[in-house]
Amino acid sequence: MVTLEHVSGKRLSKTRTCWDFGYGATRNEFGSCIVASKAWTPEMFADLRRDNLHQIELLGVARVRIEAWAHPSLLGHALDALLANRADDMYDADGVRAFAAGHGIAPDVNEVMPLDPAEWRTHPAVVTGVVRCA
Repeated sequence: MVTLEHVSGKRLSKTRTCWDFGYGATRNEFGSCIVASKAWTPEMFADLRRDNLHQIELLGVARVRIEAWAHPSLLGHALDALLANRADDMYDADGVRAFAAGHGIAPDVNEVMPLDPAEWRTHPAVVTGVVRCA
């Protein structure tokens, strides 16, 4: 999940939910490892910057929160939603968070990253391998 937020932690955007099955969330020697550049791209950042030319100061106090879970129960949640013809349930961020919390599934990744993906290479989560850029 990707959410744009203010440095205070207040959400500035709707949470974008991306599902990867079997290859997006992986493990390495550091623990969880996701490819965040699939969820927040330089093109998305450029579009945001272009659409907010008159509110450029807002971009200076915004950041990207990346949350990821890797657990077989989430696959069950997604399949249940599809089989019940409620695919929107898969993309209901608050519903997925509630499902994970209700099943005791802690996020494998819950990182705050700079708004500009070009700045991610030096972020501690990227340096340690918890989050990959590409």
